Amino acid sequence: MNTKIFYYSYSGVTRELALTLKAKLSSGTSDLVDVVEIKPKKAYNSLTAYSVGVKRARMGDCDPIEEVNTDVSDCDIFLVGMPVWAARPAPPINTLFRDISSGDGRTAVIFSTMKKSGGIETLDAAEKMLSEKGVKVAGKFALTDKESRTDEKAEEIAAAVRAAVHQRV
Repeated sequence: MNTKIFYYSYSGVTRELALTLKAKLSSGTSDLVDVVEIKPKKAYNSLTAYSVGVKRARMGDCDPIEEVNTDVSDCDIFLVGMPVWAARPAPPINTLFRDISSGDGRTAVIFSTMKKSGGIETLDAAEKMLSEKGVKVAGKFALTDKESRTDEKAEEIAAAVRAAVHQRV
């Protein structure tokens, strides 16, 4: 299984889950799991995340990001992890969705991390953007920060990834 995990993390919570998922998906197998961090060219700080970033997220705006390979043609499946900003994907993730290439016919599992609410709306918006690229979303997981740190929830996401790949074979 060839898998990419794309993620943007402002606070580190989404990063922690992405790395946990890499470990779960590659443990005891020869499966290739690449983790790709999406980084805005101009990082947010505690002031700009809320005064600028949340407004941009609400509008569906994109941020310039550091160069990454967004081609998913070599993936059996890919994952996208994102924080919830105003019940929407953060602007760096909007850029990833805009730039994803070779998505037609590909499968993704998406997950969001949040303080307490807005995860489902964020994932619905993300699924819409991915479907416009021809990507089928096989699983959506909205997790609170606390849930994202539990082995049970990480295993639930990993199981959905394995099931989606098995269905494609």
